[in-house]
Amino acid sequence: MLEKDCFIVFDLDGVLIGEEGVDYIVKLSTFSSKRKIGIQMLEEASHRGKIIVVTGKHISEKRNTIELLSEMGINVNIIRKFKFREEDISPREWKLKAIRMIAEEGNVCEVHDDDETLLSELKRDPLFRKTRLYLYRDLVAFPF
Repeated sequence: MLEKDCFIVFDLDGVLIGEEGVDYIVKLSTFSSKRKIGIQMLEEASHRGKIIVVTGKHISEKRNTIELLSEMGINVNIIRKFKFREEDISPREWKLKAIRMIAEEGNVCEVHDDDETLLSELKRDPLFRKTRLYLYRDLVAFPF
């Protein structure tokens, strides 16, 4: 399988935009900021695979979130799909479930997230044995 045929998963808060944990309305008004390293990694990854953004944000925030990304100058056209939380489960649980569903559709070659626990769970899962994992901390992306 060519690497271009693989899926590359990005989290939103803490990876592509800053101020994770800040209320969404507050985020829309003043506190959102692009994470330069996340955006750079996203743009580079778009040449290697199909980009899917998996976020713990509820589906009701989808339209406003995509508009916010566009207003921030993030090229949303390179993102093949956005997956927002539709169930009443924790954001981490939702993201794990969504990433595993993506893996059932095809090879997930990279996951970019700021949640160390989530990445640890993926690292232990044989399904993601060959997946490159990246942990985002303090505006830096570290191989995990």
